[in-house]
Amino acid sequence: MLKTGYDMLYLAACGIHGITPDTEKFNSTDMEKLLKVCKFHSLSALVCYALESAGINDPSFQKEKNLAVRNIILLDVERKNLCEFFKKNEIWYMPLKGIYLKNYYPKIGMRQMCDNDILVDLSKMNDIDKFMTQRGYTMHSSKVANDYGYLKLPCYNFEMHRSLFGVYDGDTFYNYYTNIKEKLIPSKSESYEYNFTPEDFYIFMTAHEYKHFSKGGTGLRSLVDVYIYVRKFSDTLNWDYIRQECKKLEIAEFEEKSRKLSLRIFSSAELPELTEDEQKMLEYYLSSGTYGTNSNKALNTMEKIKSQSGSSSKLGFIFHRIFPPLEHYKYWFPFFYKHKILLPIGWAYRLIRGIFCKSDMAKAEMRTINNIEKDAQD
Repeated sequence: MLKTGYDMLYLAACGIHGITPDTEKFNSTDMEKLLKVCKFHSLSALVCYALESAGINDPSFQKEKNLAVRNIILLDVERKNLCEFFKKNEIWYMPLKGIYLKNYYPKIGMRQMCDNDILVDLSKMNDIDKFMTQRGYTMHSSKVANDYGYLKLPCYNFEMHRSLFGVYDGDTFYNYYTNIKEKLIPSKSESYEYNFTPEDFYIFMTAHEYKHFSKGGTGLRSLVDVYIYVRKFSDTLNWDYIRQECKKLEIAEFEEKSRKLSLRIFSSAELPELTEDEQKMLEYYLSSGTYGTNSNKALNTMEKIKSQSGSSSKLGFIFHRIFPPLEHYKYWFPFFYKHKILLPIGWAYRLIRGIFCKSDMAKAEMRTINNIEKDAQD
């Protein structure tokens, strides 16, 4: 699977630069496996463009590319309708992440989109919820979360963010992005629309990437995003400001490493010789996929437990999962946080839910922990 990941990396780099790939480099690649890995990383459309330039018109890849193009067109049209509602009702808003990033890729659909994220005026969430419901959307995420997710067929998926990070993301991120509107700049073309400066857009993009990287992981598309953005704005970005703000967010080291890695592996179609640390970091991205894995989440949780207690035993991991810190309840189970005398019921609820509703996740985590203990014994 790792070799297939490197084939995907090569083809993605070719797609970015408009280079016709050398078919000799991947003539032994199983196209079905390649598609599976590309979908895992949300890069099937980008790779499809590269394959087509080499005369390879695989129907499965072309279907993925066509869906990616369709989704972008439909989401763009629908987002304009939503923004008209915001303006008519004097609701300030800010489009996020991929809504802008997709425009910096060479061709439509290369940056695949499964949803549109929009930061909106917290005080108007009830009005927005009523509008989305009347428009035929169904809410698919809890109102406890920092975003309201709305779905409608065939592919409409909008996440209306009340905030950019929740308390569960840690005090550093949460406090930095509280009252973020003070740092935003009004759009020059759209009333009630706000934007980040190019520097703050990159900082938020990096913080969001790190949030996933440090939990369940994040895939190769994140590195492609970094490369695309830095290549477009590098000469005009205020890097002193970026480094200063990343230090405040405690992600300065990560920002530098991920940026340098993205520039190393995507500046040309040929993969350069990487250092041991770069190789390790790249393979972590390749193993993670767009939304991370339960195995990576378990590994990172183990590292966190070890740093806090000095122990990385299976028993310590199980104890942490059944009895998480009190802050966990503050966000996910506010009733039990407010009524702490009832916490034992909360522990029992989480245990039962883990067994009957999230058994696949629990099994994946335990397989990972068992492998860690086995490797340690060997």
